[in-house]
Amino acid sequence: MSKTSANARLRCFAPQTPPDTLHWWPIFPMTSSGKSPGRPTSLLLKLDIMLNADLIPGQEYAFREKRILGSPLHRVKLLEHVRGRKWRAKWIKPHPNLIDYLSTEQVIVPWKDQAAFLKEERDRESMRRHNLKLGFSASSPISEAIESVIDSVGDEVHFNNGDLSGTRDQLERLKGRARLENLQLDEIYPRYLDRQGRLHLPFETALELARAFCMTEPGTPLTNVEATERNWSLTATRPNGEYIIPLLNHHRASWALIRQWCGQDAAIAARENRIAELERLVWDAVYVLQKAGLDGEANKLRRTVS
Repeated sequence: MSKTSANARLRCFAPQTPPDTLHWWPIFPMTSSGKSPGRPTSLLLKLDIMLNADLIPGQEYAFREKRILGSPLHRVKLLEHVRGRKWRAKWIKPHPNLIDYLSTEQVIVPWKDQAAFLKEERDRESMRRHNLKLGFSASSPISEAIESVIDSVGDEVHFNNGDLSGTRDQLERLKGRARLENLQLDEIYPRYLDRQGRLHLPFETALELARAFCMTEPGTPLTNVEATERNWSLTATRPNGEYIIPLLNHHRASWALIRQWCGQDAAIAARENRIAELERLVWDAVYVLQKAGLDGEANKLRRTVS
């Protein structure tokens, strides 16, 4: 297989970098399926972009000419849909009574929600700056390890762009499973509640919860790690499977961290359980071969586990 073809296949699995102005950071959780190693989670839908189907002629909206953090919002009234993403609109403030055309992606929120939108935008930026001061990097092994652990928790709790988010009930359940009952969500700083009612907590809290969860439920994140590593390693040994080797190597550091957080004994126990399971399958096969009168084949197989 050519180098160009291999690189093209690798790009199917690698996170793509959208424009920074959209504030879009993908999550690729590990899966044990035979399909793509990861897919963006539902958090990717939260792009602060309205769709044509959401827009109503005659209603007022907040318009942003350039999708850059902190750029001003204009108050506009949509007049009619022209075609595709184009709308005809009347400006209310600034430039009163100006009639011009705008694109769907420039419409942020209904005007009545613009104050809440701006507050959430400020809160999100404050959280981002806080996490960066702590040394957060989306591509670091620690961040990827937290992401994998939190993804294994389920319950619609997510780790995205350095912060942990979920409803209060979901985060309280995670606290209970991690046995961090003394952790008071209302005393954590910074934190904020978004417009969907999800509470966002900083990077250090996500790390604390992820490590504690690994200690209390080591089997949950380890199952995901072991299954993914096994499937990807198997894929790498197959014809034309070398495209996945860089991705496999990239994740080994975060998988090693997860195994450390779960405790060396827990990791070894998980492997020993797997080995014991495979040995039972081999002995079952030996019995079936003997029952079928294939003593020679049974003896060969018996020697592999003796």
